Amino acid sequence: MGRAQSRKWEKSAPRDRSSRQRALLGFNAVASVALLGILLIGANYIASRRHFTFDLTRNRVNSLSEQTHKALEKLPSPLRLTYFHASRQIDPTAQSLLDAYARASDKVRVESVSALREPSRVPPSFNGAPLLIAQLEKDGKVVQRQEISVADEGNLTSALLKLANPQAETLYFLSGHGEVAPSQVPELQSALAAQNYEVKTLSLLPQGAKIPADAAALVIMAPQVDLGAREAEILSTYLANKGRMVWLLSPSRQKLPRFEALLKLLGASVGSGAVFDLQQAYQSPQLPVGIRGDGTRHPLLRGVSGDVVFPGAVPLQIGARATGITPIFTTSAQSQSLKPDGSASGKGPFVLAAAIERGASRALISSSAALAVGEGLSLFGNKSFLLAGINWVVGNDALISIPPKPPIASTLQMPDASARFAALFSILVMPLVALFIGAAVWWKRR
Repeated sequence: MGRAQSRKWEKSAPRDRSSRQRALLGFNAVASVALLGILLIGANYIASRRHFTFDLTRNRVNSLSEQTHKALEKLPSPLRLTYFHASRQIDPTAQSLLDAYARASDKVRVESVSALREPSRVPPSFNGAPLLIAQLEKDGKVVQRQEISVADEGNLTSALLKLANPQAETLYFLSGHGEVAPSQVPELQSALAAQNYEVKTLSLLPQGAKIPADAAALVIMAPQVDLGAREAEILSTYLANKGRMVWLLSPSRQKLPRFEALLKLLGASVGSGAVFDLQQAYQSPQLPVGIRGDGTRHPLLRGVSGDVVFPGAVPLQIGARATGITPIFTTSAQSQSLKPDGSASGKGPFVLAAAIERGASRALISSSAALAVGEGLSLFGNKSFLLAGINWVVGNDALISIPPKPPIASTLQMPDASARFAALFSILVMPLVALFIGAAVWWKRR
């Protein structure tokens, strides 16, 4: 009997071991599936709360600028962005823009409203064209509201600036000396309004006139008549006492000694004639294109979207002992200045634009006023440079104009011989290789 039980135990022992192994394997499988499920649920939860995107485009066309992030940080309360459109589906570009703002800040909520699906929600200002409404909300009530007709980062961030700072800053354009008036440059005036600036003219000719206390900066644009003694004293005092100035120069028919003396206070001087650049120019030597110095890393350059053209530039130079002044753009070494009669009056390189910072005083000097007028403003990066310069002078360093980001097409140019080889390789060689491998596998398995 003992021997029979021993044989029975010997037969059942392997079965028990295999049962335990199967149970252990089953438990491991169930635990692995459960652990995988927990990891997937956790990953989805984290993904729903935190979004990570990667922009692999060369010019970061799908990423918001640093200026936009700073504008979002300054929002005093939650922001709702509502995009109204006449189609059944929102434009993908607009949706991508809204999503980017929503990811950038927890304060932002976005939604799109189709006029076809929800006509009762459409505002009276909607005329069929896409409309983006940005509104600040507090305790469920709208406290500030801005409408944007063209939904892009520049317009939307400009609206955010107005929401965060409803009181516009004032730029005064000096008048009374043949200067270009703001009414003569409507494109520039509109661009400044989009940056939340109010534009006014200022004359210092009347007795008792002075620079208003609310002046964010004073703009001097292409004067043709010289200052009076009292005006020169007012401007000199203004610069010495934390003044902010933007000076756009142009050739004049007469000498302007008081204006030139004021320019020397800033550390610069201007010669006679106009600049011609035979090496670095756009279409004509009279349209020099600014060259950025290798060591120039000035903050206002963050807002410049491309090359800057200076039509009709005057020969601007910086004094050897000038302090606090930084050349932003210069001409090439092949440039020269010519008088109206065609005679040479100087050799380059010349300074095309310079930024001055001394204590609390700031100024920007441009050798060309024509870059802000008419077609000049639309050339390449001219508009972005002018707005970035004004923002820097005023003190909005963190909110310098956002340059546009046109998509860059990356193409591969192949020589004709390489293109023919690539075509033959893909049409003949690769199919033959696949056929050979298939035949080898069949022969081995037959």
